[in-house]
Amino acid sequence: MVRKSKAHAAEGLVRPSKDDYEQGNTARLARQSAVESRIADLIQDAPTDVAASLGNLIIKIFAQQFPTELSKSDKQLVLSNYPQATDALIAERAMSIEGLMYVTALTGQINKIALDYTPTSNTKDFDVGV
Repeated sequence: MVRKSKAHAAEGLVRPSKDDYEQGNTARLARQSAVESRIADLIQDAPTDVAASLGNLIIKIFAQQFPTELSKSDKQLVLSNYPQATDALIAERAMSIEGLMYVTALTGQINKIALDYTPTSNTKDFDVGV
């Protein structure tokens, strides 16, 4: 069941119901479990390296899903950001603005989750003594 708030309805957006959220969460957990079971041996051998590789894989997947054509001047801009970039890396990682927005939103959510689940980053109960 999908409900629309007044603000969302005005923008043509829908707010998922609790049931939709729970079904999506179940599907997310199933996908996560499937990926984790397939790479369990890699995680056991080098967990930090695997996590970093998955981060790079995120970029590659979104670049494939949201490709972009880069002009010579576009490539120069990439090289000014990252002088060690090769043509192969640029081809693998360059994406459209839509892809960049997805990656930015996803990594922002990952950061938020990491902060929310780390007790030392709690600021709600922080007493500044003012």
